[in-house]
Amino acid sequence: MAITVLGVFFFLAGILAFAARPKYLLPILVFAAIFQGAAVFNLSGGIAYGLSPYYFIASLVFVKQLTFIEPVVLAYWPNLRFWLCFFVVVVVVMAMTMPFLFSGLPVYNPRAGVDEQYGSLTDLAFGFGNLSHIVYLILNASVLRAFFLASNFGPRELIGKAFDFSAGVVVIVGLYQWMHMMFGVPFPFDLIYSNAQIREAMPDDMQGYSRIFSTFPESSYCAAYLTAYLFYFIFAKNKDFVLSFFGVACVGVVLLCIALTGSTTGYLALMATALFALIVESYGKTKAFLYGVVTLLVFVLSIFAFALTPFGQELIIKTLLEKGDTLSTLHRLAADQRAIEIFFETFGLGVGLGSNRASSFISTTLSNFGLIGFLLMMFCVFLHLSWLWVNYNFSRKIQLPRMSAMWAFVSLLAAMILAIPDINWPIFWVVWGVSVVMSVQRTDYMPGVRVGL
Repeated sequence: MAITVLGVFFFLAGILAFAARPKYLLPILVFAAIFQGAAVFNLSGGIAYGLSPYYFIASLVFVKQLTFIEPVVLAYWPNLRFWLCFFVVVVVVMAMTMPFLFSGLPVYNPRAGVDEQYGSLTDLAFGFGNLSHIVYLILNASVLRAFFLASNFGPRELIGKAFDFSAGVVVIVGLYQWMHMMFGVPFPFDLIYSNAQIREAMPDDMQGYSRIFSTFPESSYCAAYLTAYLFYFIFAKNKDFVLSFFGVACVGVVLLCIALTGSTTGYLALMATALFALIVESYGKTKAFLYGVVTLLVFVLSIFAFALTPFGQELIIKTLLEKGDTLSTLHRLAADQRAIEIFFETFGLGVGLGSNRASSFISTTLSNFGLIGFLLMMFCVFLHLSWLWVNYNFSRKIQLPRMSAMWAFVSLLAAMILAIPDINWPIFWVVWGVSVVMSVQRTDYMPGVRVGL
């Protein structure tokens, strides 16, 4: 077992927060979630495994909740808790049984890439991947409860600042990575991608590459994260701050980084959420509609201006015009097709969590969880979206300075539906949690509860 440089930092920060300052655990978790190519330590031997900073901190959050019994006082939590626990139990049982029931069925191994498995699938068998995904799901459910618990009294501002700081790090690393691609500036690959399994798939340098991915293993993951943060920044912060020179500059830099990822997933999620938000925001308000149209027009013109530059033209040709003709697109479509076939071959039961990987969230969820697990997961998401929607309308009605973080969660869902298959993706649970903490109002609490908002 070898501990990494980032591992030393997160180990010390996590242990100190756990022992002396528990309110810092969730902010550290939010920060740790962006380092998805890193590891606290790497195990060598029969199975190459690196424990990510996120899941190390999530383990501490889980243990802390066992030793700190405190009820969540948000009024809608009991309903979500029941369905979330039901979902986790169903998924765990299916992950422990379906690989044995449908043993030998050809699947895409989640530990390997989609491209390298095209035409050479793996026979289904229960293994380490199933066990690790079960543990990850339980930890993520615990993390979500911790965010609800933080809404009681907790580090609301610290979590918001941690989200801001984390996005800033992603932007800075991404721009530095672009400088490495263009000008050959040294880039700390071994520091940021210290997970041995991920590092093996990384090149020694990226000169000649045209797509950044910052602290993430893939460009689409980076674009999805930045898109979610962009909508959080615009809608969950004070409007005067967003419209200030600094606020507009921040929006511009984040948009630039999303463009540099070259991710069709990020582009589509951004445009779809922006259009939907424009319609909802301006409904029945002529002035708001005109303001939204002008903003959207400026955004489109900025993209057009970027497209006129030589680098912009090259990026568009590679990511939009030529992408549909690449083998990667064929392989992803084949993985999704195989996932649907698995769903029907297993009579709608699925092959269990951690058994198959497609290229999108819905197809992967159907093939792993089956119809029952898929519907339970969607119902939990629906419950949260319903609460966010009610909260969002209430915020608009009383004209609160801070609006809802609903659009961040919506944009992330859009990106995952398009091209992010993993339900245990840390950013999914972090954005879910942040959308709770940063959207809650006094009226959301159970009667008779006093909180310090």
